[in-house]
Formats: sequence, structure tokens, C-alpha cells
Amino acid sequence: MRLKFVALAFSILVPSLAVGQSVPVPNSVVLYMNVIDKSTGKPLSGLRPEEIRLKIGSTVVPVISVQKDGNSRRLAIVLDSSGSMEPGKPKWLVASSLAAAIAATAPSSAALSFVAFGSKELKVLRSGNDHREIVEQITILRDQAPRAKGLQRTSLWDSLARVVDQPLPLQRGDSIFVITDGADNVSHVDATKVEKRLSSLGIRVFAFVLASGDSGDPKTQEELDAPQNLREFAGGTGGDCFILQGHSGHGRNRPTDFSMSPQDRQNIQDVIFNFLTDAVHPYRVELDSATSTKAGKLKVDIVEHGVERKNVNVLAPARIFPSN
Repeated sequence: MRLKFVALAFSILVPSLAVGQSVPVPNSVVLYMNVIDKSTGKPLSGLRPEEIRLKIGSTVVPVISVQKDGNSRRLAIVLDSSGSMEPGKPKWLVASSLAAAIAATAPSSAALSFVAFGSKELKVLRSGNDHREIVEQITILRDQAPRAKGLQRTSLWDSLARVVDQPLPLQRGDSIFVITDGADNVSHVDATKVEKRLSSLGIRVFAFVLASGDSGDPKTQEELDAPQNLREFAGGTGGDCFILQGHSGHGRNRPTDFSMSPQDRQNIQDVIFNFLTDAVHPYRVELDSATSTKAGKLKVDIVEHGVERKNVNVLAPARIFPSN
């Protein structure tokens, strides 16, 4: 898993990607995954079935076929707008600018939806293929004056569960991009249940987590654990996580500092581009349905002449379910 820690505050736009087409194979057990070359950070090309060693539990499952998925994708951008995101302050400006940059960078063939969540209610700003309007709507939200008293209760897991069905229903192979500080203190479902549901539907999560520094206001245990929890959650769905580490000011009620250098800005551009590439160009792996009908822990290795390759990272779900 690619994991980077930087301090930043930014607003960026980078070039869009292109998406091809492929013909889906009906009545097959399918897994979506990415293989990343550690030395370059780029996707590994030309993967063949014999190079994938896949186990469900202790059972080796034959790979029937593997190809780069070329279907047009649906991407849901989910932005945490609760009080802990410090609306009107640097943390909020970074988070909302991230959401706008993801929308601006997404391939024009991908249908996008955008949802901002606070406590109990999802706020749907826009959904569809017109990315420019989505960017404009996010910018308007970013620049709104903060509420007199921000919401301090965050329904992260409930919101991720609901965005599967609204405003733009997600399908197998689609992805969720979530920008949050990772805390959740009011959801009715927990991370494990949401991860299981997303994995069973073949939907992956790519998370951007804004982590505050270790000084300033005291942190709850959930806030301290949140970055690691989101990292494990995103990885469990077959996605990835990027942690943006801020620095707290001295004293209470000081906003978190997310200043950044030009190199940090370039790093963010690269991460957004890489995450979108992973989301819209995964490998579509067809499994032998006779041996992949049971749920269980999934282990995927890339091998060369029967020997596991150590120079690659595999983004694949942690578990597989019969509906995969």
C-alpha cells in the first residue's frame, strides 16, 4: 500500500485520464485489483493468469483470465463537513480543495457524484458526468461562511454505507473517494460491517485522511486511532489510503497547520493521479467459480517462475464473499 505523510494546504488541478472499454464476462466470479511496481509507483502492465497466486483461506483458486478493465466507472466523492473538519480554517480548505481536485482530475468518461456529510444528513450537491459543475459546487461549499457552531458528531460509516445507493448507485468495480479526519462517533453501523458490504459488492475505497498534530487541543481516542483505522478499512476493500499529517498550533483552539512546500504539492498531484488510475484501470480477474464460492480471507501474490515477487504492492480486498 502506498502511504505518505505530508503537511499541506492547497488547491490543485491536474490532467484528466482516458478510459477504454472491455467486454464483461457473464456468470463469472470476478475480483478487481491493482498491482503497483514499488520502484516507480506505477501500475504493473501485462499481468498474466499464471503470474497470480490466489488463495481463499487455505484453498488455492485458479485464475481463469486477467485483463485491464476498460468499462466506464462511477466514482463517488465523499467529503466530511462535520465540525471536527474546522470549517473556514486551513484543515477545511485543504479537504474541500482535495475534493475539487479529485473531481477535476477524474476521467471525463466517469460518472461522478459528490456528497458532503456532517452528522445524520447527507448533503448531495451534484451527480453526473459534468465534472466542471461538480468542481464549481464544491468550491462554493468550500467558500461558504462557517456555521456559528459546527457539528461535532460524525456519521462516517453510515455515510459510506448509504453512498453506495445514492445519489448515483455504484456498481461492481466502482470506487468511493473519501476525504475525512477519520473520526466517527454517531454511526449505527461499524467499519467492519461497511467493509464487508463494500467488498461483497466489489466497491473499493480510496481515502484521504487529514490527521491533526500531537499538540494543541486534547484528542479523543477515536481521533488518535482514526488514521490507522481508515488505512486498514480502505486496504480491506482493495483500495488505498493517503494520510495528510498536520501540525497543531500551540495552545487550545488553535487551527491545525497544513502548510506545504512545492514538493508536497507535487506529491499530492501524483497521489490523486495514481489513485484515480487505480480506480478506473484495475485488473479484472476472473476466478474459477467451482473453487471460489465460499467466503474467506483472500491472499494474492504475484509470482515469477513460481517465486513471489517482492518488488510489487497488491491492492486487493482482504476478504472475498460468494457474491464477488
